[in-house]
Amino acid sequence: MHRLAIALVVLAASPSVTEAQEWAGAGELGLALARGNADSDTINAKLELKKEDDRWLYQIDASALRASGEVDVTEANGSVGRDKVTNASRWQLGGKAGYKYTDRMYLFGAARYDNDDFAPYEWQAIVSAGVGYRFIDTETTRFAGEAGPGWRRIQPIDVLVTTPPPADLIAQDAESDAVLRGTLAYEHKLTATTTLVDNFLIEAGSDNTFIQNELGVQVQINQSLALKSALQVRHNTDVTGSTEKTDTLLTTNIVVGF
Repeated sequence: MHRLAIALVVLAASPSVTEAQEWAGAGELGLALARGNADSDTINAKLELKKEDDRWLYQIDASALRASGEVDVTEANGSVGRDKVTNASRWQLGGKAGYKYTDRMYLFGAARYDNDDFAPYEWQAIVSAGVGYRFIDTETTRFAGEAGPGWRRIQPIDVLVTTPPPADLIAQDAESDAVLRGTLAYEHKLTATTTLVDNFLIEAGSDNTFIQNELGVQVQINQSLALKSALQVRHNTDVTGSTEKTDTLLTTNIVVGF
């Protein structure tokens, strides 16, 4: 975690990056509140900043998800009440810097930190480097891919041991392994106001392979506002206990461009 933070600070402090007027980006926000017989709150937010000149490209992104709801709880006196519990709590921070070797090919260094209270790990940090290539780069369609080696540090969740009793939580040591990181980014304008976007990420290692894909459709309302619906799928090949391997998230967000 500390190494990733240092990498992102160095990226942000670069002279080429600090020219705020040359940055462009977008923020997303989605909120769902239910009140009545059952209460629930769900909020998700995203932020993406990009900058590119003749030789360098930079990207910083962040996202967060939190959801809570009510469950029935049996009190000590036998009565049944309701208690609010957290169903999802996740945030992610990433950054990338690239040197454009040609108009289509670039060399990059990237870092990502992911903290998820309902995943097979408490957190994971990945630092990678490699080559990126823009296969298609037109006003209508953009398609690019990246690939390269990396290093991953994971903190697995504690393991509940029930035999012999009493039950006990056994803390797990952080693990490190080498990974192969790959991304695909596709964007296509279906109409003047409607854009199809798909972003794919894979981090494959000997202990676990993490795959994430987000497919979305964005409809422009005006020059700075848009509405976006997206389906995100996250998959871990190696999980412990009753943890599910695959998580899905369907969102509809307001997007503000700047």
